[in-house]
Amino acid sequence: MVHGAVEIGYWRTTRACNLACKGLENAISKVYPNCEHRECMMHLILNFKKKFKGDILDNMWPAAWTYEVDKHDSLMAEIQAQSAEAIAYLNMHHNRVWTRSKFSAMTKVEYVSNNSAKVFNNWIKNVKQLALVELLDNLREMIMILFEKRRAVGEALLGYILPSVIKELNLKSKGLHYLEARASPNIAEISGNGWRHIVNLEKNECFCTRWQICGKPCTHALRFIFSKKAKLEDYVAECFSVARFQAAYAGVLMPIRGRSQWPKVNPGFDMISPKLTKSDGRPRTRRIKNYTEGGTGRRHKCKRCGAIGHLRKTCKEPKMESDADRDATPPPRQRLKQALRLLLLRHQLSKVLNLILLQVQ
Repeated sequence: MVHGAVEIGYWRTTRACNLACKGLENAISKVYPNCEHRECMMHLILNFKKKFKGDILDNMWPAAWTYEVDKHDSLMAEIQAQSAEAIAYLNMHHNRVWTRSKFSAMTKVEYVSNNSAKVFNNWIKNVKQLALVELLDNLREMIMILFEKRRAVGEALLGYILPSVIKELNLKSKGLHYLEARASPNIAEISGNGWRHIVNLEKNECFCTRWQICGKPCTHALRFIFSKKAKLEDYVAECFSVARFQAAYAGVLMPIRGRSQWPKVNPGFDMISPKLTKSDGRPRTRRIKNYTEGGTGRRHKCKRCGAIGHLRKTCKEPKMESDADRDATPPPRQRLKQALRLLLLRHQLSKVLNLILLQVQ
């Protein structure tokens, strides 16, 4: 999925997160050459597990979650010590951005997994089996209704920052037993059990880099802000403001008339519908889950096209080979049946010949 961050059209402030798909990866690189190209960590780890097992997997998720470059390098060094092939595999096949420590501070998005694609797929699960025109018309209507609901919510919001963000930060600020040492009214050292970070309220920065990447103050900055009794809204990025939320849903998607009422258009050529073959059984509406998501993990091979991942009754791919291309030599079981039939026929013919000879004599 591609997410615009600051200004639509200015692709240096855009990030793209693909689902470990080579075709999509190449397309994003060509269409958005200047955007930050991230890779979904969940799909990366699924591919990684196919080649590497054991304790090496324990450091992969922490290496993706950490915001600090030093900590990420330390975890990658542990992986290097366990298996140098793992680092070579990551550099060759997963060389996109997949760790928070390397995320750009411009987009204010810290997600390491692309769940938005799954959420969208679940949202359209009741209409995605429709034909293209009906599908687009249903999507237009769903988006139109959603925008109106969000627009009504935005008009009722008060304050500068979204209430959900303020509630989240207030919960994180409770129970912080950090030590504070101020160097100036806006600069301080926040320390804990074996660590220390520098917080600068003037630049909205913390040396843990979480504040810069997320756009919301980290726990170290929250300790300093609340100790100063400063206004929390002044230290949250503008993208979380009520004004930006209202602007996102300000546009109106206009309704249209029914399909039977559309104007008749002559394209100048005959449009022939494609040949479709309906598969047996009810169409699938749920995606096949991976074994890590609660699926069975079994891989079915289609007897019609030879591909893996579906059954013959739901196959929509072309046949593996036509009857004319099949080998004329029958399989061993059929050859055995043919041999038995020939023996039976020979036995019956010998009986008939014996009866004829007896009658002649």
